[in-house]
Amino acid sequence: MSSDSTTWQGILERYPLFAGLDASQQRTLRGLAEIFLHEKRLDLAQGARLDEKERLLLAAVACLPVLALGLDPYDTWQTLIVYPRTFVPRRSETDEAGVVHPIGPRVGEAWPHGPVLVSWRDLERDLAGEWDYAMNVVIHEMCHQLDHGNGGFDGMPALPSGIASSRWIRVFSEAFARLEEAEKRREETFLDPYALEAPAEFFAVACETFFVAPEDLKEGYPEVYELLKIYFRQDPWTRMNEGGRG
Repeated sequence: MSSDSTTWQGILERYPLFAGLDASQQRTLRGLAEIFLHEKRLDLAQGARLDEKERLLLAAVACLPVLALGLDPYDTWQTLIVYPRTFVPRRSETDEAGVVHPIGPRVGEAWPHGPVLVSWRDLERDLAGEWDYAMNVVIHEMCHQLDHGNGGFDGMPALPSGIASSRWIRVFSEAFARLEEAEKRREETFLDPYALEAPAEFFAVACETFFVAPEDLKEGYPEVYELLKIYFRQDPWTRMNEGGRG
């Protein structure tokens, strides 16, 4: 699809997530979003309805993490399922003791080779900043897919040559332990405690914060911020604070 320029500009101006993108980055993101909508299968579940502007917004958010990487990292999956609100998967989980538990409501999920599932209402709330933490369900699930690019959901995506795996493991392990200690002490933290569910969740939550509230991550976990800046080849803090001039 080819998006209307007025519609596209309205998206860029309305949502702080895209603040500071320069003209070149805006063109690149628009192109990626249009290709994304052409190549990916978008399924609307349980009565969800999205107009052209909403589809473009969804694609723009999904493509922001790969703005400088291109869409190749998303090649391993095809289908994005959008629910109107939180949803309950039709399956159960078995714990280490062999006890089967029903799964509660979810705002999103990512499977190794797809599909990716997201709640539209929760994306709207994320974009409006209605939570205590920097959250974006689409970025979260897209980053799970990037994580899987290294062969599993383990919190370490396929790394560029500029990042040694030993450095990545050290920095993220130390950050995980620090957040865990803060939670034990019941200290306030800007990172969603859901990050402590697993290294993969810590990575996804850190990525959400990197794009939604980069100043918090840069100040609170500077080494994590630096690694993500190298990995994504983006610097949201500079972009948002200097209007893309950095």
